[in-house]
Amino acid sequence: MRMRSSMLIWISGKRVEFFLRIFHEKIFFRKFTLLGSHDKGVFYDQQTLVIARRSLSANSEWIDAGAHIGGFSRMFQELAPLGKGYSFEPIPSLAKIIKARIPNISVNQIALSNFCGAALFNFIVDDPANSGLSYRPDRIKNRYVEKINVRVQRLDCFFQNIDHNIGFIKIDVEGAEYQLLQGAQGLILSDKPIIVFETGNDNLAKIYQWFEKNNYSVDFLHNFSSEKYISKNEFLQQSAEEGHFYFVAQPKKY
Repeated sequence: MRMRSSMLIWISGKRVEFFLRIFHEKIFFRKFTLLGSHDKGVFYDQQTLVIARRSLSANSEWIDAGAHIGGFSRMFQELAPLGKGYSFEPIPSLAKIIKARIPNISVNQIALSNFCGAALFNFIVDDPANSGLSYRPDRIKNRYVEKINVRVQRLDCFFQNIDHNIGFIKIDVEGAEYQLLQGAQGLILSDKPIIVFETGNDNLAKIYQWFEKNNYSVDFLHNFSSEKYISKNEFLQQSAEEGHFYFVAQPKKY
């Protein structure tokens, strides 16, 4: 999420990576607060876990799209120890870390989109959590960026020959969320998972429309349990005014 989650330093030409998100997991994922922090990213992390706890049972299947070093994947696996977990992270060094930390899930070094093939990926070396397929000038200013070749796949293709019943999806793919949804339409329509996703307000209207077309409601994380559906105009206006960037989508009940 938005919280700065890693730091790179260079010593004698050798890169050493400190993963501050591990500290973040131990503090914030365990419901502690640090110096009275009211950081929005921390709130979203905690709310995502609240929704995951309500959505996942012991044998549930889940997807972590844009898994970074596996903080959420690790928690989802704890919530669904008998289920199948699928973690997607295109940055090689991070995917390797997830495999080492959580050996009993499916870790896939793949970027998710609406096509299958290969693409150049913007790897922000000193801020890998904000890396992505999309070119985002606001994110790369004064950053060290490497263009790396990554494998790209649609979720519908990935699961084509795999029996699945996905109950929960977390999406944090830095600008490629709409394309990911397009490439996962078949899976979403068949399994009807709860979906927590990050997006900027410039993409929110078309993502809302995509979910609406597929009989999903979209709301703010703290409204997950509400039985009332907020109108599209009210939702978009409130999101813009309050600067929200994490949301939840779920199949409409009526």
